[in-house]
Amino acid sequence: MADTGPGPCKVDIGEVVLFGDSITQQSFSVGGWGARLADYFQRRADVMNRGFSGYNTAWALRVMDGMFKKMSKVELVIVFFGANDGVKDGMGPTSRQFVPVEKYGENLEKIVQEIRSQAGSETRILLLTPPPTTRTDERINDNTKRYAVQAGKTAAKLGLPSLDLHTNMTALPDWEGFFRDGLHLSPKGNEVVYDLLISAVEAAYPDLAVARCPHTGSTGNAGARSSLTHYQPFHGEFSREEL
Repeated sequence: MADTGPGPCKVDIGEVVLFGDSITQQSFSVGGWGARLADYFQRRADVMNRGFSGYNTAWALRVMDGMFKKMSKVELVIVFFGANDGVKDGMGPTSRQFVPVEKYGENLEKIVQEIRSQAGSETRILLLTPPPTTRTDERINDNTKRYAVQAGKTAAKLGLPSLDLHTNMTALPDWEGFFRDGLHLSPKGNEVVYDLLISAVEAAYPDLAVARCPHTGSTGNAGARSSLTHYQPFHGEFSREEL
């Protein structure tokens, strides 16, 4: 990992984009996995929340026009859909969100293609599978698992890294407590998703990893280390004479 403490800095800053449904939209709540990610990348990338409550992959495609072109330099896009695509067809009002699993995979491919057409062909992307669910009404865990498998297959087909939240979360004890309503994450669930996500990002894209300052634990001071150059000088780089 490059040493980017006091020294070279940049005067613009790139973006890490979270593109998903309500689990993403709510991730900027206090203690949310997106808010934690913004803390991780402080002074190195702006974390942009593009979560849309209730959306499936088909509706996501309809709102992508120009979304990434407006950004300065996209460092990473985290794509996180499937919780709504995988509702049971014909089971009440939520069935309008249903997307067949094969179509879901095709839509993920189109989302990746659209991101790269706007942000650049080398844009780094990480696909997240839908997490498990404890609901037994319009959503059932066995069905959600099919969409998680499909997301992993699509990532492999495209040569992209993926994070299998479904498998990783259900492998942990008392995983049902990771959800506050069977679908959306509880405080503990947000913590688990963040920890899994950071491990996945650091493994797939080590140049984006940030080593925390050994003295303060911060990722946003001169003691932190990353290949991502920090935005503007750290305060220790100024002298009293520059006041």
